[in-house]
Amino acid sequence: MDFTAILELAPFYLSSLVFPLLLILWQIVGKNESKVDWIVRFIFSASFIIWVYFLLPWAGINYYLRYFFPIMFLIASIYSFQKVWMIQLKTKLPINAKKLPLFKKLGIKDYFYYACLLIMAVLFLLTAIICFRAQFYPVEAVQLEFPLKGGQYFFGEAGSNSALNSHHESKSQKYAYDIIKIDSLGFRGKGFFSSNLSDYYIFDETVYAPCSGIVFKTNNFSEDMPIMQRNEKEPGGNHVILDCSGARVSLIHFKKGSLLVFEGELVTTGQPLGKIGNSGRTTEPHLHIHAENRLGEGIPIAFNGKTFVRNDIFNAEQK
Repeated sequence: MDFTAILELAPFYLSSLVFPLLLILWQIVGKNESKVDWIVRFIFSASFIIWVYFLLPWAGINYYLRYFFPIMFLIASIYSFQKVWMIQLKTKLPINAKKLPLFKKLGIKDYFYYACLLIMAVLFLLTAIICFRAQFYPVEAVQLEFPLKGGQYFFGEAGSNSALNSHHESKSQKYAYDIIKIDSLGFRGKGFFSSNLSDYYIFDETVYAPCSGIVFKTNNFSEDMPIMQRNEKEPGGNHVILDCSGARVSLIHFKKGSLLVFEGELVTTGQPLGKIGNSGRTTEPHLHIHAENRLGEGIPIAFNGKTFVRNDIFNAEQK
């Protein structure tokens, strides 16, 4: 992966790794001049932790870090709470602190500092609420079979609004899913910056028909792209579009030359279609799937009767 690609990912790694760690350390070793100092700091830090919990696609680093940081923040907050408020809880964590006043004499800088932290906290919490609401879909979903087998699959782009689903502004793809595979430890592949397509667990996985219908359109000849290099000229890359009862279902980013079906062919649910690649406008191997009605309007997709949002996991049956 080149330096430009690493710079492109830098904001994600800062918000998902560096900032949570700094906030946890701030809770533990940060200097408080009053109890109100601690309250404002806690509100700001907690709101940021909640925000990234909902917003970020955690499998980009490790899925289980999504839970690690809130737990560590809670422990750090309990520790600092005991020091500031001079209350010994059942945790029996050590206390080494002087008694602090509830308030301190505030200057203009203090008011500005508190205002900035609290305004940012409100913005973080409002965004987190929007993310939470993405699990509620406004229209009925089409029922499909999950198109992958044998493992844990992570939803990177998914949800009913643009906060969690970058496809939402597209009329036909507004309820699309982008799916990757993760291992039992929560990693999506071997290494964080691997430039080898085969290092990503979903690469070369077989895709199965999620419904019975007619193959409406295919492409099998687009090149698989290097990691973080998008094919803007052929955004759909290699793909299969199925005409199923009540919906047109698109499955995108197949491996070049891997398709097993042809236009006009009748397929049945569970029939192999091809293998996951990295063709089209994509940064790494994944499966893109979306459904639309006859008017070209996006329809939510349900697997096993359930719709999904970013950071959800689907445990697929074995092959």
